[in-house]
Amino acid sequence: FLLFEGYYAHNGFYLKILQDKGVNITFKDWKNLEKGDHVIAYQKTIKDYLKENYFYNIISEWGNVIKYEIIDRK
Repeated sequence: FLLFEGYYAHNGFYLKILQDKGVNITFKDWKNLEKGDHVIAYQKTIKDYLKENYFYNIISEWGNVIKYEIIDRK
């Protein structure tokens, strides 16, 4: 899932391209994550929210983009 706050049309465009190529990805509400979700975040506000509200593992990092596995809510 891609976590995103604000205007999303440009992200939606790229997600559609990835989906057309067979990648299983969509948006998800970053305030309503579930145990086992794999999510991608690059905005500081969302990363801070995850840090304050969830237990997680970091799967990978590319620059300021982080892929998380959600373990549970705090």
